[in-house]
Amino acid sequence: MAQVLFSFLLLLLVQCVLAQPDTTDNGLAAYHQKYALGNRSTSFLKQYIRKLDSLDQSVGQQLLDEYVGTLQVRDLDNFETVSFLLQQGPILQSKTYRLIYMNQTIVDSIYHKLPLDERKKINGKIIKNTTQKAIQEKDINLAYNLSSFMYNAWLKSNPFLADIEQDRVMVEYLEQVADTTQYFRRAVNYYDRVYLYSTPDSMFKMNLAAHNNKPYRQPLDSATQARWEHIPEARKRQYDTLFAKSLHRAAASFIKLGAKAPYIYNSLQWIQAAIKWRNDVSEYYHTYATILASLQLLQEAISKEEQAIKLADRQQQDATRYRRQLNALKEALQKKKIFVADVINLADSSE
Repeated sequence: MAQVLFSFLLLLLVQCVLAQPDTTDNGLAAYHQKYALGNRSTSFLKQYIRKLDSLDQSVGQQLLDEYVGTLQVRDLDNFETVSFLLQQGPILQSKTYRLIYMNQTIVDSIYHKLPLDERKKINGKIIKNTTQKAIQEKDINLAYNLSSFMYNAWLKSNPFLADIEQDRVMVEYLEQVADTTQYFRRAVNYYDRVYLYSTPDSMFKMNLAAHNNKPYRQPLDSATQARWEHIPEARKRQYDTLFAKSLHRAAASFIKLGAKAPYIYNSLQWIQAAIKWRNDVSEYYHTYATILASLQLLQEAISKEEQAIKLADRQQQDATRYRRQLNALKEALQKKKIFVADVINLADSSE
């Protein structure tokens, strides 16, 4: 009898809590409570997903799979239902993703009818969620699936960009899971091809063509050329910054992950190219000095570190790390000893 009374009072307490107006996360706590109590009805799960999405919170693949599990096969022939599921960014090869793509025709119809921004948003969520899972679980097969997804997404409109995106996914995955054997090899191919054998202007033109859903060709078609000519120079120069940041990030990651010859020379090339596109960033010179120091080119490393300090002082930035390394470099040179660079505190990017 006491146990029955306790269960009744507990249920009453939960109902009272759920009945109270909830201001936490705009009512999200109530959904968490109902879910924790075992509510798995189709209508509730859909409302729960909508609530999370409206608050820009991750829905989670488990919740999405549970919702799909309450549907019937014929429900996946419905435009609105499939569109709703796609907008949650299902992870590639998940239960939800596989069931959605059993009806390729309706998926193609959705991508055809939705505005470009909506399609980009869908693909962006799929990419983000799949990337996170692949890295968390060190699932290289999932990473390969994502790279294929990126390739196919761009293939029709821009085969060159399709190749770039396919490679980028694998390079970023291998870096995040610290698979240095494969990362160094693939990163050299990727960064050299995209950032050393190309220019910011050509990359900008390629992206401009892709944005207008046109294949990239040289010379540009008349419509794309007209758009290019009306783009302000300041906007175009943003691609110089993009190139510099990407090259600096690659150079810094190689050093941080312990690259040795011949890969350390790739990082040297990349940091030199980064400074070619942006010669006003102190962190780039600090990374340059660190790479040179790793090669025991101490005199030149000192020169680059002094440039880093000069820029930082001029821009009123903290140069403590730079001065500490400069002093260590001078001491190593004076005492003719092997210099061990502090690579842990290298920044991946700047500005």
